[in-house]
Amino acid sequence: AFTGLQALPTCQNFFRPCQCNATPRTCGALQDCDANDCRGNYNLQDGKAYCTRNFVGCECRGNANTCGRTASCDAGNCRGSFWGNVPDPQCNGFFHGCKCLATANTCGPRQSCDSNGCEGAYDSAGVARCRRNFVGCACNPTQNTCPNILCSQCNGAFLNGVARCRERFVNCPCILSSPPGSICPTKNCWDTGCDGSQNPDSSWTCKNQWRTCPCGPAADHPTDPDPVPPTVPGPFFTSEWYCLGLHEQDFAMPTQGGSPQRWFGLTATNMLTGIRMGDVQGLTGVAPRPVRDLCGRTFNGHQVVCHGDIEQRCSDYGVATFAGRRCRTYCAA
Repeated sequence: AFTGLQALPTCQNFFRPCQCNATPRTCGALQDCDANDCRGNYNLQDGKAYCTRNFVGCECRGNANTCGRTASCDAGNCRGSFWGNVPDPQCNGFFHGCKCLATANTCGPRQSCDSNGCEGAYDSAGVARCRRNFVGCACNPTQNTCPNILCSQCNGAFLNGVARCRERFVNCPCILSSPPGSICPTKNCWDTGCDGSQNPDSSWTCKNQWRTCPCGPAADHPTDPDPVPPTVPGPFFTSEWYCLGLHEQDFAMPTQGGSPQRWFGLTATNMLTGIRMGDVQGLTGVAPRPVRDLCGRTFNGHQVVCHGDIEQRCSDYGVATFAGRRCRTYCAA
């Protein structure tokens, strides 16, 4: 038995007072490796801590001093894991109870950076990692995690209509540069999800998906309008040709209590005869419906291409092209 603070126990019966090798029965209850000058160290053969000064050979409970430098949870048969929602993982095998450095094996499947006290943030390499609980584990970024960053700084690209980073700050929404550059797809303003409209500077951009990306008819409205062709074609036209215009008609809808409605349609006019050939295809809507809604749409296999400000009907400014022909927009009576 140990009779005090001593290195080895002594026999208390036969062979008294010879020293003997300690056993679990001799050592008694597990004590801290720093207590009573134990000076515990880990044995690399079995991964347990033992006293090296007093109570030599007795197992002791490891602490920060005993554990020493923090190593990988996968190293030295540590078999580290998180013991609940805690900052650091601890060894379950050798070096039991010692904190270790989390690895992908320790962390398991990625969780949200906002979950279970993770409080994720981006590190210097642009990877989102937990900072409070599960320290060092990569996490899935949220709006709380993501910084305001230009797409050009993180190799951004569009995913399901949203610009997101692909390298640093992976999956975070990113801000398009000005001009947006090559990551914007070619879109028409009326494409599903784009919901494009005109800006105060007369440019057209998507307002929903592909946000801030240019969309048609922006590309179809150059700053300087095309030269206005003659109202009546010259003799070089040998066949009938048609000018595109807007036909508007106000009328009352009895089913809607006589409230005024406006019907819109594309009109093809034979410029040789001046006869309006009727509607290429009608669009029904309640006034006011922008004339520009017609730009870029496809009717009967032909796309309407607008140049200049076609809303200035009866002027020599707006020009619309349809089915390979171009002229002033129709001046509705």
